[in-house]
Amino acid sequence: MRMNKKPILIGITGGSGSGKTTIADCLAKSFGLESAVLISEDDYYKDTSLMPGFDEPDFDFDTPEIRDHELLLGHIIMFKAGVGFEKPIYDFTKHCRSENIHLIEPCDIWILEGTHALHCPQIRAQLDLKIFVDTSENVRYRRRLRRDVEERARTPESVIAQFWTSVRPGHDKWTEPQKAYADIILSGGQDIAPISDAEMEHAISTIKKALKIGE
Repeated sequence: MRMNKKPILIGITGGSGSGKTTIADCLAKSFGLESAVLISEDDYYKDTSLMPGFDEPDFDFDTPEIRDHELLLGHIIMFKAGVGFEKPIYDFTKHCRSENIHLIEPCDIWILEGTHALHCPQIRAQLDLKIFVDTSENVRYRRRLRRDVEERARTPESVIAQFWTSVRPGHDKWTEPQKAYADIILSGGQDIAPISDAEMEHAISTIKKALKIGE
């Protein structure tokens, strides 16, 4: 366990399917479950059940405005103060918040990952280390297609249509520009297969070196 009284907040962003979640998960495990918590920005999607006239086929899920960054910022401030909080859980099959919540206890390290993790200036100011995972569009597209069909009960046709109508434009407009705020830029792999062990080891080593952990 890292012996440090000041909590550390790491932000990891990159396009959908870039490998940011995989890197964030492995990083959290490398610190140990008692020391680090992984928080997905996806759980901070606003509840579409509260949006009059919500129409899934025409709705843009790739704009920062669909994220409840105000709630996320509040939770970040609580985390840095050493206070636990109740994190929402988003149900992608229904596009609304689940009735369940996840109680987050105080810990040493919070790893925040999401396509807009570095977008909000107020959240960005709270981050101790900012990371961008850079992966080619072709790889991101193929990974997202497989993930959404296998894990989110989507049809291939709906995933493909969404990628070209909102995911790609949203990436170019909102996600790619966040690279300018990154302290570290990592490769997310060059194939649809998960990031290799060697690439993952290099990524985690680079992050810990930047944090001056393990020296």
